[in-house]
Amino acid sequence: MTCLEDLKENAIAIHNSIQIVYFGLNSPSIFVPFDCTEGYNITNKIVGLYTENTLYVIPYSPSVMKIIEKNSFKKVNMYIPFTHDDYPLYEKEKWERLVKSAKKEIKTDFTKKCINYSNQKGYLPINKFLLSNCLQIPENGIKVTHPFYNITIKEELTYENFDLNYNEKLGHFSIKNDVCIFIYRNGKTYITKSKIIQKTLKEAGYIEGNLFVPLINNEQILDERLQKKWNKICQIYEKTNPEN
Repeated sequence: MTCLEDLKENAIAIHNSIQIVYFGLNSPSIFVPFDCTEGYNITNKIVGLYTENTLYVIPYSPSVMKIIEKNSFKKVNMYIPFTHDDYPLYEKEKWERLVKSAKKEIKTDFTKKCINYSNQKGYLPINKFLLSNCLQIPENGIKVTHPFYNITIKEELTYENFDLNYNEKLGHFSIKNDVCIFIYRNGKTYITKSKIIQKTLKEAGYIEGNLFVPLINNEQILDERLQKKWNKICQIYEKTNPEN
């Protein structure tokens, strides 16, 4: 999308009213835009743009926001549908496609931002084999359990917190109890136990920082696949570092 007409064509257009359905409920409700002033608002990553007596609803994405800024729309108070597990009754498939497309665009834009910044700062790529033997934190995090607590280990850097945290997190690593966590040049968060990778990160220009280091108290990862990978990482570390 590059212009306002593209946004209007792609968005869900609400002229007078629309039937919406909440997940888990069978009966639809009627949504009627009310007291709308020309402008836009954002709720739960959903953008509402009211113009020419029509409310256009579309998932948040960088291209959507560029169009809104280019056309000088002001932010106003308004209620936006499809922000609380509801969707348009007769345009469900279109809405799902829009959500999927927006997520893909956000992910691509985030990676591009991270790599551009890493190139500027000199955070170099590291060996793919070494990287594959680290535990990458997935988007939904890693749930762990311990006799005294249960937590979810989350990605250190995301699209939402990029502007606040990129200079303190991207290209940084921290080590505690032989566990190393680092934010790779593409923005992904990795955990490992490997002195080779610690040495490689320093040689590649990464900076020791003040990141939260997880998995230092024998926590159990609830995802069996991730736990097996972490066990393998720890076993290799113990074999190559018998003095520990």
